[in-house]
Amino acid sequence: LGESVVAIGTSTSFSHPHAVDVLAIAAAFALACGLWWVYFHFAADAMRYSLETARVQLDITRMVLSYGHLSFVGAVIEAAAAVRASVAAPSEQLSWAVTGLLFGGTALYLATFGFTRWAMFRLVSWTRLTAAAVVLAALPIAPYVPALASLIGLAVILAVLNTVELMRVERIGWRTLLNRRDHAR
Repeated sequence: LGESVVAIGTSTSFSHPHAVDVLAIAAAFALACGLWWVYFHFAADAMRYSLETARVQLDITRMVLSYGHLSFVGAVIEAAAAVRASVAAPSEQLSWAVTGLLFGGTALYLATFGFTRWAMFRLVSWTRLTAAAVVLAALPIAPYVPALASLIGLAVILAVLNTVELMRVERIGWRTLLNRRDHAR
């Protein structure tokens, strides 16, 4: 995720910043923070819990820490490359290639949580998979709007996702969600 922040900083020129440039930097940073929040807010506790309760810890390690993280890293690199291009020309429309990297990378990142949640708990991450679907649904529109609008749109999607998940977990707790799964068996 630090790659995204570096991409934001290296694609800006501060010799004559305009309001649109500052907004693009802020939107790109909000997007990076949204991705960070999706990953780090509950991941450590969930990983620790899954390793404590797994019948075979190696399965969790292989599936989540190896394959899952390979997908996470690829998604972050895709998104970072597109963020760099978006911040460099925020008033211009994105090419289809950059749009694919930005929206595809973000959707892959979110969808990978579907894989890791299933691998750890045999649960479906409906909120994150829904957010990935929303990102993919917005992809065909993105090449027709300025890059700034795409950055803001993705940042808003992630903010909504993170808010919904935070409210849900604060209301019932993530361990309660897992216990519901165990009782359903």
